[in-house]
Amino acid sequence: MNDTIIIEKSKKISKINSVLVVDDNKKIQETMSFILENLGHKVWSANNGEDAIKKYQKCNPDLVFMDIKMPKMGGIEAITKIKKIDNKANIIIMTAFSENNDVRELAKDNSIKIIDKPFEIAEIKKCL
Repeated sequence: MNDTIIIEKSKKISKINSVLVVDDNKKIQETMSFILENLGHKVWSANNGEDAIKKYQKCNPDLVFMDIKMPKMGGIEAITKIKKIDNKANIIIMTAFSENNDVRELAKDNSIKIIDKPFEIAEIKKCL
């Protein structure tokens, strides 16, 4: 991601009102939250897969941006558990490891997409 962030205010792009951002990198959490809030979305953050599952159950977000490599519980395990809770959960995997076989297997689900790190704001908007 670039250090300079320019966000154009626009009408909501879809029915996505709330988003959970899961990443152990605080800078990514803060940047994603800033972007999403400025686009008009309610945003929650989690530092790892364990926190993500708890927040998902509590907040029931419309969309989850999930990192894969995290301490305590990684994104693959967290996605699997979230999908058992809500098989219609919409998840965007944010990763530099998109060629990983486990990630590719998850992406066969139509409600799971992948964006490669680093990514641009336009890619985030496209996911919404």
